[in-house]
Amino acid sequence: MAGVGVGTSPVDATVDTTTWFGSLSVTMHRATASVLENTAATAGNSDEPLRVKATNRALLGSQLISGTPTAQGATSALVSVTNANGAGSKQVDFAIAGPPGAPTDVGLGAEGVNSGKPVGTVVGHFVTVDPNPLDTFAYELVSGTGSADNGLFTIAGDTLVTAAVLDGAVTSTVSIRVRTTDSSAASFEKALVLPVGIPPVIIRQPDARQVSAGESATMFVETTGLPPLQYQWKKDGVDVDGGNGRILEIASANPSQAGSYTVTVTNGDGTATSTAASLVVNPISYGRWAAELPATTPQGLLEPIADYNGDGIVNFLDFAFGVPAGAVSALGARPFFTYDAVGPIYVYYAANGIEPLNYRVLKSTDLSAWAQHIPGPSEVTTIDYGSYTEVRVRVPWGDPKMFLRLEVGTQ
Repeated sequence: MAGVGVGTSPVDATVDTTTWFGSLSVTMHRATASVLENTAATAGNSDEPLRVKATNRALLGSQLISGTPTAQGATSALVSVTNANGAGSKQVDFAIAGPPGAPTDVGLGAEGVNSGKPVGTVVGHFVTVDPNPLDTFAYELVSGTGSADNGLFTIAGDTLVTAAVLDGAVTSTVSIRVRTTDSSAASFEKALVLPVGIPPVIIRQPDARQVSAGESATMFVETTGLPPLQYQWKKDGVDVDGGNGRILEIASANPSQAGSYTVTVTNGDGTATSTAASLVVNPISYGRWAAELPATTPQGLLEPIADYNGDGIVNFLDFAFGVPAGAVSALGARPFFTYDAVGPIYVYYAANGIEPLNYRVLKSTDLSAWAQHIPGPSEVTTIDYGSYTEVRVRVPWGDPKMFLRLEVGTQ
């Protein structure tokens, strides 16, 4: 190949005419400068720069332009060199080719053919096994052993398409014979047998689950059937939002999610519904809550009327207000007064998912006699925050002064 001019000192770039989808060998020689540097990028490769430096005037030897080609065929690289006398560049033409060899297998990316689908329905795409991963292939239906049902299909590119409406009740399987041919005209033939109409079958039913509130719960099924399979989980007959996979995951179960769960699996050939599996969500008892306190907590500080974290709120109220076991303080969960344009509002917090408790608002005008305040339905609003609920109780203010407190106890 012609030299690459670098000032008054030409540098030759030679290259093997063919490389096998890995690297390109470039030879540089007659470098007269103390330092020679070249940069090359290869079309069709990963465009990785190659930089070569040498400190002698002898043959530099072979250097590699490496990368991962995406296609085979003719391509080129621009080789640039610089030294103290100037710079020059040359386009080096070469070819990328894979290792020789005929295809060794052919398959179809489908488990079967849907029943009752219209002409032109895509069945799947052919895949060829070949020594050259960059090769291209042509597919055709051919006569021979296993070609009895070739007339029911056509091939477009690498795609098998129906040419007739198939009835799984009449024909349970079809047989075709396909030939794959690579760019060098080498070929391989194979008969493929495809089942027709495979409705979903649930081969493993969901299992019942029992968890404590706040724990995760998982149900799943195992199925067979012609893809694509669609799933819909139901709780007590009502669709579960987001329950559209083989596995149903509930990250933090609460009592409202307890119930009977089923899943319906559908494809183009039919539907299957699982047996029902129950989810039991046990409320958290005080004992269970206390068991989550730091292991270093003395036994005496685990009692309901003790105050393990020293925040002035007894453990039982920490539990009742929804304070996580082991939290530094429950002060943020204390009941408090607020106001709006209508009047005063008493706010307190109630834990979700715990054993049933009674929350009673008491009122007094002298701090000695206390009576329960029983609000009307319109006087109570709630906001569910997941692990706890904020309860807002409107309290009519009919006395010059009034005191309120919250009483919490077991039912």
